[in-house]
Amino acid sequence: MPPTTNDNRLGTKSVPEESAFRRAYDGAYLERFAGTLSRIGMYEMGFRPAGTEAGHRAGAAIEAEMRRIGLADVRREPFPVYAWGFRGASIQVRTPGGRTVAASSFPPTPGTPPQGMAAELVDVGLGTAADYDGRDVRGKLAFARLDVNVMRWMGVLAYEAELHGAAGVVFYDLNGYAQHPSGDALNTHDGMCRDTIPVLQISVNDGRYLAQLLEGNPAVPVTLTSHVDAQPAGTGHNVIGILPGLRYPGRFITVG
Repeated sequence: MPPTTNDNRLGTKSVPEESAFRRAYDGAYLERFAGTLSRIGMYEMGFRPAGTEAGHRAGAAIEAEMRRIGLADVRREPFPVYAWGFRGASIQVRTPGGRTVAASSFPPTPGTPPQGMAAELVDVGLGTAADYDGRDVRGKLAFARLDVNVMRWMGVLAYEAELHGAAGVVFYDLNGYAQHPSGDALNTHDGMCRDTIPVLQISVNDGRYLAQLLEGNPAVPVTLTSHVDAQPAGTGHNVIGILPGLRYPGRFITVG
């Protein structure tokens, strides 16, 4: 069977009607509006999860724009969601000359007290069960490198740390997964985490900095701070608008 021709690298078959539909997109307009949405966040680094104040502002902006460009039956449809409000995180190294590194986190992991969590950071390698042999992390913070070829989800890495009594997890991506080539970017993605202990991701370069500090040291004192406002019974919204068809008004194309 010959390979299927893809029109837009999205994995859908190329058909004339779909090709015409996609050619009608105004890429510059989409880029401008994406920029508008990207400036809406919980704090200066972004974050607008569903059900949060920033998420509601983004939904209102989308609804207003749909009305402005003439879509019909524009509405916001509510759905229940764990509203995880995140306002930044950091790890302060409490050794002479130690610096503070920025971090991101994952819903629905909890935050820390406002003054932070003072604890020892312990290197646990890739964070597998075998990596904890001979290492005591009870009440401490596990520092790990996430290798997606060994452990696909950081939630599994975090649960392994939790099973060994860790009070929190700090990690960075060993493979550069979802990372900018500079090594300085923070990111957050589908963590599949539990709402039990703080889980913080740092940039690749900051991860290498902490790894270097831990070389030859059983632990390094740090203060972990994560600002989270969680509302488990929150409400999110899907924003719906319709551009009525002229030739086939009873047929629909869904774009998300």
